[in-house]
Amino acid sequence: MTINANRYKNLTAYEKILFNSVDETAIKLGDSKRNPISISLFLWKLGIDNPKAKDKIIHATLQIVMNADDKMSLTALDFARKFAQLYDVFTGTEKDTDAVIYILTWMGLNGFIHVYAVSQNIV
Repeated sequence: MTINANRYKNLTAYEKILFNSVDETAIKLGDSKRNPISISLFLWKLGIDNPKAKDKIIHATLQIVMNADDKMSLTALDFARKFAQLYDVFTGTEKDTDAVIYILTWMGLNGFIHVYAVSQNIV
């Protein structure tokens, strides 16, 4: 995923240096939907500037997983629809599948083991 050119253009010189440093580090570490490095950077690249976005996404994801009768029957659409209620960069459709996989995999690799199994089940 690349940053929106308009967003990048509006950054200050200092912000561009910080963004480039973090982005280059993520690229070097192999950032991808199956090897997510930074959910904060990912959400920012999507266009979400809310500093509480990560917490809101994590909370919404955990609600879905913990309330599901059969966690392994959850689909990307289940999460996409919920994320679309929070932020308009999500469409609530299959177009969000890669973003859902990135978010769930990041969560699973960072201490939310129940979410990791779900992330690996979504194709």
